[in-house]
Amino acid sequence: DEAIRRQRLSASRGYSEEKIARIMSSQLGEAQFRESCDFVIDNSGELAESCRQIDRRLSGLKCRE
Repeated sequence: DEAIRRQRLSASRGYSEEKIARIMSSQLGEAQFRESCDFVIDNSGELAESCRQIDRRLSGLKCRE
């Protein structure tokens, strides 16, 4: 969610709204980003749920030799 990303950038890095707007305007839109992803981890909830999503995805991967 864009609002959460903005809040996190402000809180963790101290970025101004102007800087956040510049960063976000230079990135791919969400629809374009998702088109190029194999999967998306939703980290907007509890950490434990994000970890479960990661574990499920990693368990389905196979190593290439």
